[in-house]
Amino acid sequence: IPLWDANLAAQEVERVASKGCHAITFPDNPARKGFASVHDESWEPLWKACNDNKVVINCHIGTGSEPPHPSDKSPMNAWITAMPISVANAAADWLHLQSLSRYPDLKMALSEGSIGWIPYLLERAEFTNAQHIWTNVDWNGKTPTQVFREHFLCCFIEDKFGLKNYKDVGEDIILYECDYPHSDCLWPEAPERLWDSV
Repeated sequence: IPLWDANLAAQEVERVASKGCHAITFPDNPARKGFASVHDESWEPLWKACNDNKVVINCHIGTGSEPPHPSDKSPMNAWITAMPISVANAAADWLHLQSLSRYPDLKMALSEGSIGWIPYLLERAEFTNAQHIWTNVDWNGKTPTQVFREHFLCCFIEDKFGLKNYKDVGEDIILYECDYPHSDCLWPEAPERLWDSV
């Protein structure tokens, strides 16, 4: 979608939705790419178009806040290991998006973000909400966990810990992804490996 103009982006959402497409890609943190923060009112036409057309916003890891590489000497595996968790900051940011209370069908998928870390994020959000009342966050009568489960879809490739704790994630918001042909992909044994994970 054209990120430089939210009205054009909204028009594109409506155009592709009319053709049967109900998912778009969007940076997990557009501010890191030189665009407005997700909290900026300029995005409202896009949020409304996605809500009204039931179009899911896919926020893939590394599309806004790039996964940090600890140092030039760090092994590549260190970076790859932490990559799925890199979307956690964006998830916390989106969770506090006030537009979620206005658009009940606005949903975003944390693409390739995995799920094992989500129960702690929700625990921390609940703790923060209870402890830091001075921030005056309005959850519209809901809890952070309820808001998360109403608006987020969480995608995993292989995550045994997350699957063992699926109820703490929210079983109705967990999606499997294959990620073919990346090296994280379990192909050609994806179904067997998935079955062994549960």
